[in-house]
Amino acid sequence: MVVQVEISELEYKWASYAGILRNEDSIQKGRRHAYGLTNYTDENVVGAVGEFIASLVIGVPWRGPGTFQGEDLVGGYQVRASKRLNADLTIRPKDPNDAIYILVVGGPLKWQVPGWILGKDGKQKEFWDDPTYSGRPSAYFVPQLALKSIKDLTK
Repeated sequence: MVVQVEISELEYKWASYAGILRNEDSIQKGRRHAYGLTNYTDENVVGAVGEFIASLVIGVPWRGPGTFQGEDLVGGYQVRASKRLNADLTIRPKDPNDAIYILVVGGPLKWQVPGWILGKDGKQKEFWDDPTYSGRPSAYFVPQLALKSIKDLTK
């Protein structure tokens, strides 16, 4: 069951600003994007807003900007976010097998949470893909239909 979430413009701006701060912190510290992007402000903004949305759905406080490289967990869960409503949940080979990954899609004010999956369950051969047709598959792309309901994680 997909959960729908609508936020205010002010909430969107607040969460977006956290993503901008995260991006600026990375630039100041000379960090490079792990997967080759050169300008990833938008990715940081969408990720931060996605974390805020996930925190609302699972009922835990969100701490804002957090830190880079997976230390900005929401309630102990990893959040993957996309502006594309039909996006798959991406899991990289080095991502922890025992982590829970939540997918958030949509924006800017209307979001959906299609579900979640355990890392090892998402790392199945059938999900290994090369969506950019580069000839080099790089990650597992778990379709939304393969995700478990987010209601299973909420109390």
